[in-house]
Amino acid sequence: MVNKSSNVASFWLQILTNKLNNVVCPVLGTLDSQVSTIKYPYRHIFAGAMSAVSSLVPARFLTLTAHLVIVITIFWSRVCSRVLSTVKENNVEACLPLDFTQDQYDKEDTKLVVALSVTMGLFAIELAGFFSGVSMFNCTQGLLSLAVHCSASVSLSFFVFQRWECWTYWLMFAFCSVLPAFVEILLFIAVFGLKKKPL
Repeated sequence: MVNKSSNVASFWLQILTNKLNNVVCPVLGTLDSQVSTIKYPYRHIFAGAMSAVSSLVPARFLTLTAHLVIVITIFWSRVCSRVLSTVKENNVEACLPLDFTQDQYDKEDTKLVVALSVTMGLFAIELAGFFSGVSMFNCTQGLLSLAVHCSASVSLSFFVFQRWECWTYWLMFAFCSVLPAFVEILLFIAVFGLKKKPL
């Protein structure tokens, strides 16, 4: 009889303990989360910032790649037009008067090819900084690069399809290629020369 009553008592004690754990533990867990929120009230902001930084990296890579693909496409069409001298590039013709000579065309075409070549060199600098980790998680460089390469991709698309004049490429070159490469060089100097952390 005593053994049976102790089994019943332990059974009810176990049920009571489980019920208390189910009620008390969530309350304590809620209190714990409220206490940690009081200690660190802006923790959710930093968690959101980390997700924003982690989504900034692929967005920067995609816009950088889009700009690079458009520049390679324009460069390749320039090389093809030089090989096939019968094909004229509309962007170069837009820079010239109606009755242009072949020397004028070659001069403007050479300027455009030089600008495209220097742009590819600046891409090499920026991609080296990105893949080496110097600027991969730097928010300032990430936002700058995202903004300028996105605007460059759109502008170069209009440059090709709307047959803009060649001098407009130099504006896009200055703001969308030189500026982020210059900041990338400054980050290289800060990280490797001054031994600062990449972030």
